Amino acid sequence: MIEEHNYTWKETASYSVTIQEADNYVFVHLNVSKWTVSVMKELKNLFIVLCEEYANKGHELIFSSVSDKKTIKMCELIHPLYEVKPVKQYEDKYWVVAWETGLEI
Repeated sequence: MIEEHNYTWKETASYSVTIQEADNYVFVHLNVSKWTVSVMKELKNLFIVLCEEYANKGHELIFSSVSDKKTIKMCELIHPLYEVKPVKQYEDKYWVVAWETGLEI
């Protein structure tokens, strides 16, 4: 049985982030209504926190978003040392996975 923990990391007028833990995967649901520099900075901080909390312990971080290309670009900009690529369709959403490639945070 998969144990799931859902919680909202942050919700503002510009974006919301909901995190769902399941086995060795952590699903990060992004819903960005307005992309700004401050949103990018906050999401970068979130990404670093998630990597410290999950990726460095062997979990895969899987990002979903309603804005596909922007999510991929955002992940690439946030941390160039993490490889980002599309992995699969899931519940009619485009998912992006990012995992550690040797960086120690």
